[in-house]
Amino acid sequence: MRADRIFEVQLLEDEAWNLFREMAGNCIDSRPNLGLIAQEVAEECGRLPLAVVTVGNALRDKTAEYDWKAALQQLKNSIPQNIPVFIQRSIRA
Repeated sequence: MRADRIFEVQLLEDEAWNLFREMAGNCIDSRPNLGLIAQEVAEECGRLPLAVVTVGNALRDKTAEYDWKAALQQLKNSIPQNIPVFIQRSIRA
């Protein structure tokens, strides 16, 4: 299967945050600092729907700050490989 065109897909900032909250569940509201960390994690997903859903589900119902901080650090330290340049730019935008 060949694609003739490549379309960039991103959510609006509010849409990304709402989708992330839905995927992560109510745990975001369980601790005072978790909401702030969750927002940073969601921002690192670059408003990319697949990233928002995947990371949100991975952190679903996790209430330990350690889990959220570890996920945030992994996202910040990630180095995209074998990803077209236009996608890399949108991830870091």
